[in-house]
Amino acid sequence: MKAIELKIGNIIGLVHEYFGDMPAVVKSINECGDLCLRCLGETCTDEEYECTMSEVYPIPITEDILLKNEFQKCLHTSNRYDLYKEGVFVTLFTCTKGESWLLSVKTFPSSIEFHGAKYINEIQNAFQLITNKELLIVL
Repeated sequence: MKAIELKIGNIIGLVHEYFGDMPAVVKSINECGDLCLRCLGETCTDEEYECTMSEVYPIPITEDILLKNEFQKCLHTSNRYDLYKEGVFVTLFTCTKGESWLLSVKTFPSSIEFHGAKYINEIQNAFQLITNKELLIVL
C-alpha cells in the first residue's frame, strides 16, 4: 500500500509497538507520506499516533465487515453484496475464490467500476470519488 492510495478517513491496520495490530483511521497525511492516525482498538485512547507507511497495512474486504456495515447479501446470487446509502448503490461481487472483488459504485449520473478490489479503503475511496462524502466503516 502506498500513501497516495489513502485518503483522510480511510480505515487501515496499524502495527502498534505496544498494543499489536489494530484498526485505525487516517487523520492526516503529510507531503512525505507519513501518517497521523487515531487508533480504533479497545486498548487505545483517543490520542493520535504518527507513523510511517511501513507500520500500516490495508484491511481486506470480508463478508463479516460488509454485513456489519449494512451491506445486504443478495438472495439470488451468493457472491453479491449490495448497499444503498445516501442515494448511492454500492455493489460487490466476489471473484476467484473470494480473493478479490468487483466493486461498482453508482449514482445518477456518475458510476465507477473497479475490478480486483481487495481492501476496505478501496471501497471508501470509490464512494468518496462518486459522492464527495465519506463512507464510514465499522470493524
